Amino acid sequence: MLRAGVTRTANRRPLRPDCAAALKRTARLDIPNLARAVHGLGALSRDFRESELPRIPAVVVTADRKEDHSVRRAHTRLATALGAPVVCRPGATHSVHLDRPDETLAAVRDVVAQVGAAT
Repeated sequence: MLRAGVTRTANRRPLRPDCAAALKRTARLDIPNLARAVHGLGALSRDFRESELPRIPAVVVTADRKEDHSVRRAHTRLATALGAPVVCRPGATHSVHLDRPDETLAAVRDVVAQVGAAT
């Protein structure tokens, strides 16, 4: 199901060839290995406090989700805790770095420039 969905998305979306190839590679994800890698993250995250995060230059780049979507709300909380903006491009998916590579790179470069200016 994952492989078919990712391949379908890569073929239907207007992605650059390098981004489409990268997205198709994600279809080869080893799900059992990923499940082992993330085991315990739920318990670890119960003690996570956004308010304890340091205020450093940052940006939260996210998929185009409705304001009331649980992931969008979580990203907004994280951005607020960091004092950072939330960047969301219309139509961007979970793979926003592949949907909108130039805009994502620009957001990263903005953060790097902020860090450089602060030193």
